[in-house]
Amino acid sequence: MAPSTITRNLVQLPLTASTEMARALRYQGAGTLGYLVSSHTGQWVFLEINPRIQVEYTVTEDIINLDFARIPLHLSNSATLTSIGLNPTTISSPEGFTHQLRPTAENPAKDFGLSPGTIHPSSTVWFVGRGVRIDMRLCSHGVRECNVGTHFDSLLAKIVLRRRDFGRRRCGLCEPCGRQA
Repeated sequence: MAPSTITRNLVQLPLTASTEMARALRYQGAGTLGYLVSSHTGQWVFLEINPRIQVEYTVTEDIINLDFARIPLHLSNSATLTSIGLNPTTISSPEGFTHQLRPTAENPAKDFGLSPGTIHPSSTVWFVGRGVRIDMRLCSHGVRECNVGTHFDSLLAKIVLRRRDFGRRRCGLCEPCGRQA
């Protein structure tokens, strides 16, 4: 989900650490630095640095209106972050809220193990409409059935939902409404 429900003051700490780490490593190009952050205690720990954009990027991409897949291409052609519209003002002023859902070919009854099989596109319904983005390459257009094998990741699709007011209702699932999940 983006933007995070963690306060901007708490987000600033790992953001500053990321900048310092990238400078110390003389890091160039696009990458992802991951952290675990506790909104209750304010504690945070560094997890990883990846020299790529991760699958979760779509939630951030949607609220700051940037195409993250193009950023590394621009940077490799001597563009600066500011010249492509990525600056602290952009990041601190997100527009709306997004949630990402990732349906997978896993079987909960078998310890979430990979569940190979056949999917029939004609019997599969994907929600569409304003604020719905679906990224997938499950089947080619016109194919009667798709086989989910064991050679690749279990991810079937990324569904990103965008609204102006996600998280503002009393649902019991998020911190902003004051109830515990």
